[in-house]
Amino acid sequence: EVTYGMIKPGELFGEIAVLDGGARSADATAMEASDLLALERKDVTAFLQRHPIQSLHLLTVLCDRVRRADDLLEDVVFLSLPSRLAKHLLVLDATLGTRDHPKGPVTIRLSQQEVADHLGISRESVNKVLSKWEQVGIVTLGRGQITLNKTAALEEFASPP
Repeated sequence: EVTYGMIKPGELFGEIAVLDGGARSADATAMEASDLLALERKDVTAFLQRHPIQSLHLLTVLCDRVRRADDLLEDVVFLSLPSRLAKHLLVLDATLGTRDHPKGPVTIRLSQQEVADHLGISRESVNKVLSKWEQVGIVTLGRGQITLNKTAALEEFASPP
């Protein structure tokens, strides 16, 4: 299982199947209690015909998804595992991270398995890198969470020479 992306409240998913009428290309799993709105293809098509400007907004969303897929593929091909992991942790910092103090450590409430699923690698591989980083104080590992103590060090790993 690979986690392709994470969406925030108000964002859409499943748009490909709605637009082209084909089978869904992925599944979605909520990480917490959520209210969802399911739209039928015919209703979306009718809406877009009545409001063509909204098609441009939808194209922007689709382009963003393609760009993220390209970035992910580029990372898999060109970055080492530590670089990919550091880059992903920094993305999670920006999207899911919580701080007790403005400049303090960042806690990401995801398990190592969930992070591994995001990257399409084994939990053991993630644990190996995180354990090394924990030994030098870059991260602190806890049950179902990873605390980022030194984001500057992660930024160095994320941007190899």
